[in-house]
Amino acid sequence: MTSEDPQDPARAGDLPDAVVDARFAELVADWDPALPTDRPTPPEVPEESPSPAAGTPIVLDIPVWRGPTTPTPFETIEDELDEEGYTPGPVDLPPGEDLHYWGAVAGLVLGPVLVLYVAFARPFYATWWLLAGLGLFVGGFLLLVLRGPARREEDDPDAGARV
Repeated sequence: MTSEDPQDPARAGDLPDAVVDARFAELVADWDPALPTDRPTPPEVPEESPSPAAGTPIVLDIPVWRGPTTPTPFETIEDELDEEGYTPGPVDLPPGEDLHYWGAVAGLVLGPVLVLYVAFARPFYATWWLLAGLGLFVGGFLLLVLRGPARREEDDPDAGARV
């Protein structure tokens, strides 16, 4: 068992600030190696350097890769479609009476909003609100899946997603 002598001047709390500062300066004096004092001076730049005229462009002779020189397959197909004059028809929004669509939108939007509400506001019966938000999200996703066609024809050109 060690006993601390309250009269011991080596305790850090009892030393005056000047002594602590001097001891610290002693410890860090040799911390970094000495930096060279004889640094070379940078070369002097002439004050009047020739500048190009205001209208002449500066040409740098540096090789720069600017990308492929041949068109990509996507650009080729895009050019062919532009030459044919193909314009896709306008996509109409579902009518207001389409309850599956609006139910899916409401579930997919309000479900996460309700979960965020539970996470930040901590309401009373938070477990039920959380389950309601998760149920809304899952219900919205199921309604979205149910909107898809039951069968797809193999030769149907419009069997993909519309953007």
